[in-house]
Amino acid sequence: GNQAINDGGGIANESTFSGAAAVTIKNSQLIGNEATGRGGGIFDTDDARAKPPIESLDIAGSTISGNIAGSEGGGIYGTGDLVILKNSTVSGNQSSTTPSGGLG
Repeated sequence: GNQAINDGGGIANESTFSGAAAVTIKNSQLIGNEATGRGGGIFDTDDARAKPPIESLDIAGSTISGNIAGSEGGGIYGTGDLVILKNSTVSGNQSSTTPSGGLG
């Protein structure tokens, strides 16, 4: 797995003031990644100033497992406008604080 000193051990996605960001993950495995901050597997957040402030994370046919976050969201930390999980597994993830190990 991968390691991040801050957020997003496997994937880090953050929209900026200049526009939104969209991520699509298909038929993939995000396993055994670590972040000292949020989102051991995936960190996905938006900048409320973005025009339009729409960000999306679409995950299909994928496994997010065995990831660790030092803060929130062991598997996925998402504050974007839209998070879609289709035929995917999120299990066995850990976080050191609330809200959860799987999705934060």
